[in-house]
Amino acid sequence: MDNMTKESEADLKSDTFGDSLVVTIWAIASIYGIVTNLMVLLAITRHRAIRHSASYWIMASLAVCDIVMLFVCLLHVIPATLWHQKFMEIANFRNIIGMFIYNVFWYSGVVQLAAMAINRFVSIIYPMTYKRVFSKQNTVLVLAFCYLLGLGVSIPALLPCCYTIYHHYLYVTMYVTEDTMYFLVDVVVNSLSLLTMSICYGAILIKVRRSHQTTRQYMTATPRRIQPSNREMRLFVQFFFVSLVFLITFVTWQWLPRISVSKWIYFVCTSLFFLNNCMNPTVYIIFNS
Repeated sequence: MDNMTKESEADLKSDTFGDSLVVTIWAIASIYGIVTNLMVLLAITRHRAIRHSASYWIMASLAVCDIVMLFVCLLHVIPATLWHQKFMEIANFRNIIGMFIYNVFWYSGVVQLAAMAINRFVSIIYPMTYKRVFSKQNTVLVLAFCYLLGLGVSIPALLPCCYTIYHHYLYVTMYVTEDTMYFLVDVVVNSLSLLTMSICYGAILIKVRRSHQTTRQYMTATPRRIQPSNREMRLFVQFFFVSLVFLITFVTWQWLPRISVSKWIYFVCTSLFFLNNCMNPTVYIIFNS
């Protein structure tokens, strides 16, 4: 997240048209994301086969994370953007709590994306050990660890040295203390998760490419023994796209604000988080229609 900078007086003036535009875009994205994520949860719970699949448990958990984050945006970020000081002071403790809740589920979701990458890696590269490694009990433990890690990483944001707030005039979340080292936590958690995804999905792509080459060379061989099942490949493709969107969001968030301190640059960066929450269920629905 960006460190708090010294804003000019112009930055702190309410832009009625701009605020209305931002609120409209984010409100549409939030409602769409909540509805589609609820559709994903409903589809998983109503389908007997996938309801008992550990992979879909992680998918359902990610949908829950998206829903909570979008509700925080709908009930906290968007009203603050529309009404500014009338709704909430920038340094208000309610602002800190709202961002704390958001961060808990953001970091939990990020780690779950890494866990899903490992899940796909084991499923496709080591299919014989998949059911043992990702048994129902182990999957529950993994998800519990993800939420505990998300909570543990976010708790420092409740301390004065690490306060994280939403600046409703600049359309961005930032740290109250400019020189806080807490930003390293954000970088480390997101970077390690991205590294895990890159290694796992890179290995899978190499495996799939070699499998196709082997199939072409030995046409008499049974394809089902050489290639991963269609179901496993479908899950791989959809989570690969979801991870790609997360990569774009993270990289943009880290580098785009360095180009300019314009609130519209911040708006683009923050909007990518909405896109991330909306893209996940969209991809799930497309690949699991």
